[in-house]
Amino acid sequence: MTQKIIDTAQQIINDEVDPVEGAVFIQKSRFMLDEIDGEDDVFTFFVAFSSETEGIPFEENRKYYSKEYLLKSDKDKECYLSIVSDKLKKSCANLLEKLSKVQADKDRC
Repeated sequence: MTQKIIDTAQQIINDEVDPVEGAVFIQKSRFMLDEIDGEDDVFTFFVAFSSETEGIPFEENRKYYSKEYLLKSDKDKECYLSIVSDKLKKSCANLLEKLSKVQADKDRC
């Protein structure tokens, strides 16, 4: 699970994955990590971000929503991401740094 979280964080930074789906994945998967406590401060932004975007349909579920709702949701998503995208990427970088540090500490012992 750790590698999937690392990959997802890197994909968010590189704009290779939907940021909402990626951040929600990290938020939901955080308790599966052995290296970092799921309540660690490094996850605070992911929890808040997931809460703020919970009404935005994931790609696989868009077929269940009306065109009107999707237009509004897409506009809201675009607006929200324009405000928090840099913070999301910084949070991903912080997570990657923390995981890297934990791994380096493990390798030393």
